[in-house]
Amino acid sequence: MSRVWVQVDLPYLLDLESGEYGEVEVLGPAGDATRVGMWFTPDSAGAGEQYRRANHLLAETNRLIRLYRWTTRHAAVVELTLAQASPFVFLDESRNRWGPSDGEYHHGAEPVDALPLLQPAVVAGRVRALLAATAEPPVWHLLLLDAQVALDEGRFRESVLLAWSAIESCFSTHYDREVARRLGELSAEERKSLTGRDISLVNKMTAGFALATGASLHTALGARVWRQRHATYKVRNSIIHEGAGASREQAHECLDFAQRLVHKVEEIVAA
Repeated sequence: MSRVWVQVDLPYLLDLESGEYGEVEVLGPAGDATRVGMWFTPDSAGAGEQYRRANHLLAETNRLIRLYRWTTRHAAVVELTLAQASPFVFLDESRNRWGPSDGEYHHGAEPVDALPLLQPAVVAGRVRALLAATAEPPVWHLLLLDAQVALDEGRFRESVLLAWSAIESCFSTHYDREVARRLGELSAEERKSLTGRDISLVNKMTAGFALATGASLHTALGARVWRQRHATYKVRNSIIHEGAGASREQAHECLDFAQRLVHKVEEIVAA
């Protein structure tokens, strides 16, 4: 099958010579933008193929941007989402448009599971009540929403880090509170031994949480979901400590685990 070229115009000029940079080819300025692209051999000719190739080009381009940013210290040159970079243009070897939508791929946020649609009056009543109570939403719920947006927009590494930030924020807040509330008969030093840095997160989630609430998260979540904790934590650590990337599947699994853990922790402490 003949090769296909996919290209995108970045929304800023990069101070780079034209040429190959890994899998990405920089073509130089296109007006006020820098045009980049790559060749591929398609497996099909549908929108799904366009999405996969656009996503791969963007992932490799964002890696280039990270290295460029680090080398030049140009802080304003930031990584892009699929939506920000769109449209991606596809051309065959004869420079004719290739694929659906006249050879273009435009990425919008994918539909996600949401809460049931509420009547405007119900939403207004709840918001007014929260405002009157000077309430703020738990930060971990906002982090989960941010992780969902990052996942929808193709920022998979960011989605993983946001999801795990939600996990740590939710669990640590409730864990420390439950240790203080339910184990008040312990001395301050004994409580510190349960909440300090000397005890690992996994031990807090299992033995420590069971002591404080009567429920180990290993048991409460079940073996399959608990295995997600190990897998997603490895992805999180590889991003933080090794600068690794993350796939859509990894980001989705991480967000799924974070949502399940937050729900379960809140359910247990509310009992």
